[in-house]
Order: sequence, then C-alpha cells, then structure tokens
Amino acid sequence: MTAAQPSSQNACATAPSVAEVEASCRLPVLFLAFSGAAWLLTGVVLALLASVQLYNPTFMEGCAWVTYGRLRPAAINALTYGFALQSAFALALWLIARLGRVELSAPLGLTIATKFWNIAVTVGVFGILAGDATGFDLLEFPLYAALPLFASYACIAAWALVTLHRRTERELYVSLWFVLAALLWFPWILSTAQGLLLVWQVPGVVQAIVAGWFGNNLLQIVLIGFALAVLFYFVPKTVNRPLAWMSMGDSEADRSEKIAALTPYAVTSDLMKLTVADSIFMHCLPAHRGEEVSAEVIDGEKSVVWRQAFHRRTTIQSILYHLVRGDLKGYTH
Repeated sequence: MTAAQPSSQNACATAPSVAEVEASCRLPVLFLAFSGAAWLLTGVVLALLASVQLYNPTFMEGCAWVTYGRLRPAAINALTYGFALQSAFALALWLIARLGRVELSAPLGLTIATKFWNIAVTVGVFGILAGDATGFDLLEFPLYAALPLFASYACIAAWALVTLHRRTERELYVSLWFVLAALLWFPWILSTAQGLLLVWQVPGVVQAIVAGWFGNNLLQIVLIGFALAVLFYFVPKTVNRPLAWMSMGDSEADRSEKIAALTPYAVTSDLMKLTVADSIFMHCLPAHRGEEVSAEVIDGEKSVVWRQAFHRRTTIQSILYHLVRGDLKGYTH
C-alpha cells in the first residue's frame, strides 16, 4: 500500500485550519513536553547519584533513601514514565490532531489528566525511595501509585481515541496506525502485569516471566511504536518524498504510482560503483529485474544471490535434520 501524506482532497470541508489544530494542542502537548524534560533532568540526577553510591557506598551513609537499591529503580522509572512515555504521549496527541486534521478533544481535560499522571509518577518515585518498591523491573511503583497512574492514562487514551474518531481526514496515515497500536497495547500489558504481580501475586518463576514480558513489550512495542510513528511522519517530510512500499495485491494503477516513487531507491550499476571494490550484491529472492534492482547488477559478477539461495536451503535442511534428531535444545535466559 502507499502511505502518502494526507491530501486536502480527502479532508472534509469543515476541517479546521492548521492554526486551529495547533492551538488546540498547545496546552496539553506543551505541558507533557515540559514535564517530560523535567523528569529527564530528575532521572539523570537520580542515575548520577546511583552511580556515585555504587562506586562509593559510604556516600551519604546512613540515609536509606539514597541507597543504590532505591536510587537505580527510581531513576529508571522516572525516565520511563516521566520522560519517555510523556514525550511519546505529547507527540502522539499532536500527530493525531495534525494528521487527522481535527482539533484535539478536551484539551483542558487532557491537561488535567497529564497533571494527575505526573502526580502519580511523583508518588511512585518517592514510594520507591521510601522502600515501597515492588522489586519488578519497570514495575517498581507501589500499588498506591500504580492505580492512579493507570487511571490517568485511561483518560489520556480515551480523549486521544475520541479525537482520532472525530478526524476530518478519514484516511489513516501509517503513523496513526503505530500510534493507535501503542495506545491500545500499553494499558493491556500494564494492567495484565500489575494484576498478575501485585494483585494475584503469581509464584516466583511466573513473576520473572511476567516482568520480563512487560518490560520487553513496553520498550520494543509501545515506545518503539511511538518512535516509528514519528519517523514515518518526519522522514518523508525531511527528504520531500512520499512514503510508499509494494504489495502483491496492488492494483495496476497503484503499482505504477509506487514504482515511480521507489525507482530512485533501486540498486543500479551506478550505485554499485559507489561501493568498495570487493562489495557484493545480496537478495533473498524473488527479485523484480528492472524495478528494485537492475538486470546488470543481479546478473553481474558482484551478485551472489544464487549462492545465497543455495546456502539458505542447506541451512534450513540442516536445522530440520538436527531438530528431528533432537540435537537442538531450547534454552532460557
């Protein structure tokens, strides 16, 4: 499919102006941005204190609040919930309004919700420093901070989804898909992990699995999802080219349009001349000669695509052989 920047032809006649959209975003987005910057500074200070405490255990000796075991999780959670997620929320709200060509719903309510989010993060950080941490990575906030944190997020996400529903630009740009996925994924993993670890208190081995599952989902799906949304918006703007990719189900009209957009990125002999002398061309196949790669490159002396395909076949055969024999064992880490 093609994910070109939304055009004015798709927007409704009642779409607000860019100035009106930006004005509706100003209060909650700027509050989130400045709050994120403040938490970034706080997290860095806590991390520096943790480093000092690690290498000099006598530093502020006798004060339990500044021990390494409390400073480190306090710093990590301050950076994660105070800085990273708030910055992601700010960009997500702005992208929804900007790409949807719609004024942000309830900007004052969003600002109040973000204030409660910051209060919950503050309570959580102080709870960790006071010794009430749960002991689970990225979930150290005690329950009395975790519950209002989740409630605050529910309000933020609800108004974000209402804004998305009210958009005048009905076609969803690819960035909004990543934003929507991250907005819906975060409350699920947070509520599931907190429910299992803090409410039902599953046994030891399962605790480690749940905590690891939450941490990986938070970092690799939620935060990276927000980051991809930003990249898919700003990269085409920066290079002044529409974002496009090919699909086997494309119509002939779409295919022609996308080939024209992607042609400058094809691997040609001129491009290969810019590489080092012993460079090679690889491709997982099948390849479309004359589109993604020129015939003189894929059939040329620098091409190793057939050797690559042969090695892939033998590698798969070897893995299947050893799996059937039981030679390969799984492992945990």
